[in-house]
Amino acid sequence: MRKTGEHRHRKLALANASTVVILLWLLLELAFTEWSILSGETCTFDWDAYMEQVSKLRRRDAETGVSSLNFDYSTLSGDTGPLVYPAVHTWIHAGLSAVTGWDPVRWTTEYTPKDIPGYEQRTERPHGLLLAIQQGYMLLHLATLIVAAGTLYRSGLLVSARHELPGCGVAQLGAVRVSR
Repeated sequence: MRKTGEHRHRKLALANASTVVILLWLLLELAFTEWSILSGETCTFDWDAYMEQVSKLRRRDAETGVSSLNFDYSTLSGDTGPLVYPAVHTWIHAGLSAVTGWDPVRWTTEYTPKDIPGYEQRTERPHGLLLAIQQGYMLLHLATLIVAAGTLYRSGLLVSARHELPGCGVAQLGAVRVSR
């Protein structure tokens, strides 16, 4: 079958429709995520545990007073248990801890303190800082979705191909690879 101008026009229309759907999806994702951050009394996440874990990356020798990095990951744990994430996750959060100045001894993400030993002194909830952290995570989430959608689009898997149903001339949309 020859590619006519009409066929290319329909293919472009499908690509434009896919772009609109992707943009609407991202806007809905943004709105829902923002609503969930702002509407609830608490939007808990494992930030407390991450900050506890990264606070144990530095250790101080009791005799010499010299600080060193702790590469014994079996000693890193938080209020949710032992560290289970890869090293890069821990080092990224170590950087976030340094940037935010998070105090894992006094600060918490919780409105109601957990019934865990050592948690009772965590009485401060830095609302503005937590909002900024959650907004940052939301932007990272949206960036990940954009990269995933872009990858699918470039692979031809996102744009639906147009196929004629036999004998009736009705278009059928299917999630199949589009040849370019």
